[in-house]
Amino acid sequence: MAQSSQEEQTHSILTGWINEPLMTLQERVKMKKPMTESQICIYCGKTMVKGQEAVILKNHPGSSLSIQKNLWVHKKCKTKFATFVKGL
Repeated sequence: MAQSSQEEQTHSILTGWINEPLMTLQERVKMKKPMTESQICIYCGKTMVKGQEAVILKNHPGSSLSIQKNLWVHKKCKTKFATFVKGL
């Protein structure tokens, strides 16, 4: 039991999460409408359109080791982006 606790503590320290539940994939990747035009699609590099549904990819907010950043992909770019990622 102590070893499992030690492993969990090490994992928490390495990932920056202490007593924080991990976000599910459905919470980190979803469709959302940007509220401004300051976001850029990570696939095509063009500005997102305010209020137009797009894919958002989130890291886990609140980590002591990371800054919360949201990555956006136009709805029209999502299939091409997925194909690109699959080919890596």
